Amino acid sequence: MFEFLQSISDFFQTGIYTFFEETAVYFTSTLMIWWLKAKLAGLEFAWAVAQQILQGFNVSSKLAQGFAMLSPDVMQIVTFFRFPEAVNILISGGATRFILRMLPGF
Repeated sequence: MFEFLQSISDFFQTGIYTFFEETAVYFTSTLMIWWLKAKLAGLEFAWAVAQQILQGFNVSSKLAQGFAMLSPDVMQIVTFFRFPEAVNILISGGATRFILRMLPGF
């Protein structure tokens, strides 16, 4: 009987703290996982919207036209350093950033 009462006493002295600590850790980790998944979904949505906007304005074709106007020597150097791809990535990133700023909470 004494061991039973001692186990109940131990639970109320230390067990409650560990119970609430484990519960808080579980809920916090679940909330953080949900928050990260929501951020990822928002990023995927913003990327798709930005791609549609860039396709609507024909940005890639206008970039190609601009780079086609360069002389062959300059174009060779620019292509060697992959400058057209870098400009395209920067424009896509800027459009995605613009869309993300329009979304609440991002």
